[in-house]
Amino acid sequence: KELPQGLVFGLAAIITYYKGGKRSDGTPIVPNDDQKIMDKLAELWATGDTKKIAEGVLAFDYVWHEDLNKTVPGLAELVKKDLDLIQEKGMLEAVKTIL
Repeated sequence: KELPQGLVFGLAAIITYYKGGKRSDGTPIVPNDDQKIMDKLAELWATGDTKKIAEGVLAFDYVWHEDLNKTVPGLAELVKKDLDLIQEKGMLEAVKTIL
């Protein structure tokens, strides 16, 4: 069964949001959440490896209470692909690919 493209992209988008940084207009992106979540996302983004980021988020049982890498086959690959697309084209152009 195929995973829903929009939901997978949405997960990649929220993971990207947690990276922080600046919007295209220069305003800062300042995510705010549970400190354990913030620390884990900072640790994963520091690797610079979207495969590690996708797999790390999906394995974070503090959030999911299970390892989604094991229970949702193929999800990590699709999230990685969308993370790469967002990094390469920016959020606006990446969103256009799923509309």
